[in-house]
Amino acid sequence: MKEFFQFLSSVRLSVILLIILTTGSFVGTLVVKFDVYHSMPFRILIGILALNLIFCSLYRLPMVWRRTKAQDRNFAERIPARSRALAELSVSEDDAIAAAGHVLSALAGRVKRADLEGRTILYTRQRAYARFGPYLIHLAVLVIIIGGLIGSSFGFKGLIQLYEGEMTDTAWSPDGRQGIPLGFTIQCREFSVEYYESGIPRAYRTRLAVIKEDGEGGENGEDGEVADERVIEVNHPWFYRGIGFYQQTWGQDRLYRMRATSLKDASTVSAEIALGERFEVPDADLVFIPAMDLSEMRQEGLEIDSDIFVHVFLKEKFQGHIGIKQGIPREISGYSLELECSPARTWTGLEVVKDPGIPLIWTGFAIICLGLVFSFLLKHQCFWITVKGVKKDGEKVLLEFFGSAKRGEPALSRKAQKMKHALEAKLRKS
Repeated sequence: MKEFFQFLSSVRLSVILLIILTTGSFVGTLVVKFDVYHSMPFRILIGILALNLIFCSLYRLPMVWRRTKAQDRNFAERIPARSRALAELSVSEDDAIAAAGHVLSALAGRVKRADLEGRTILYTRQRAYARFGPYLIHLAVLVIIIGGLIGSSFGFKGLIQLYEGEMTDTAWSPDGRQGIPLGFTIQCREFSVEYYESGIPRAYRTRLAVIKEDGEGGENGEDGEVADERVIEVNHPWFYRGIGFYQQTWGQDRLYRMRATSLKDASTVSAEIALGERFEVPDADLVFIPAMDLSEMRQEGLEIDSDIFVHVFLKEKFQGHIGIKQGIPREISGYSLELECSPARTWTGLEVVKDPGIPLIWTGFAIICLGLVFSFLLKHQCFWITVKGVKKDGEKVLLEFFGSAKRGEPALSRKAQKMKHALEAKLRKS
C-alpha cells in the first residue's frame, strides 16, 4: 500500500499522464475528429491527474513547512557550512551589534539574535513564502480541472437558426441530433446586414429578445412582452442567465410550394419545402428534391429559364434532374409538376454556449500566475551576520556576512555588500 501511494504521488506518474492526455487530445481532435474532451476515458485520466497532484502536494508540502520552521528555530546552527563569508567588516564601535541589527532589519526583515560563546549571530530571511509557489500551481491546476469538469458536465454548446420574428426555446447540438432546452424563449426581432461598396458584407447584427415568462417583469413588444433585449454582432456576444449568444453566421433561403397533379385521375399532392428537403408523391414512388435556386444567377444577368434545379428519384433510384420555372408546369412520369416560390427570407445563425466552469478556470489561471511569480520572480533568501571579537586587533570586532538562496547567488553577494556599505555609513554617522 505504501508503494502504491508513493507511485500515486510521484512525478513519473504526472509525466505519464500528461503524455497520454496530450497524445489523446492530438489524435482525437486532429486525426479521428472525435470529441475526446467529453469522453469517459479522458475524464478518468483527468481525475487520476487530480489525485496525483493532491497526493504529491500532501506528500511534499509538510516537509517544506517543517524545514522552513526548523530553519527559524535553529538559525544559529544553520549557517551554510560550506559557504564563505560574502563580506567582512572590522569595527571598533561598541554599538556594532545594534547597528548591524538595524541594517539587517532595514534591508531584509525582522531580525533574530543568538548569543553564543565568543560571538553573536543575527539572522533574518526574506520571502519564505516563495517556497510554496509550486504548490500554488498545483492548486491552480486542480481548480482548472474542476472548472473544466463542471463545464463539460453541466454546460453545452449548440446552434440556433432564426428568421425575423421567429422564436425558440431550444438550441441544437452541432451535429443537429439533440435538442438542448434553454429554459427560456428567445426571439429574433430584427436582423440587418451592412455592405461595402463592392457588395461584400461588412457587418451583420441581430436584435434578440427574451420573451417574458409568467411572473417576470417586462415591457410590451411586437409579439409579446420582453424580459430583456440586446443587439449582438460578431465578437460582441450577449450573456443571459449564464448562456452566451454569439453571432456566428447568416444566410438567405426561401420556401417552395410544389404541386404534383396526376395526368390520369387529376389527384393532387402538394407540400411547402426548402432546398434539400424531399417532396414525395407516394402513389407513384416519385421523390423531388430541390437542389439549387437559380433565380439569383438569373438576377446577375445569366440567361437561365428555370427558377430551381430539382433532382428526381423513382423508386429511390436517381433518374436525373430537371429545371422548373414558376408558373410553367413540367410533365414527368405521368404527373404535372408546378412550382410557386415564396420571397427570400434572411436568417441569423447563433452559437449558444453555457460553461458554468469558466469562473473557476479564470480563478485557476490567476492562481497559476501568482504561483509562477512566487516560483521564478521572488527569491527566498536567508542572511546571517556573525559578530565576534578579534584578539589581534585589540578592541575591534569582526562582522561576517553570510547568506543562502536557492537561486540568484550573484544577487545575494550584491545584497551582502550593500549591507556592509550601509553599516559602514551608519557607524560613521554615530
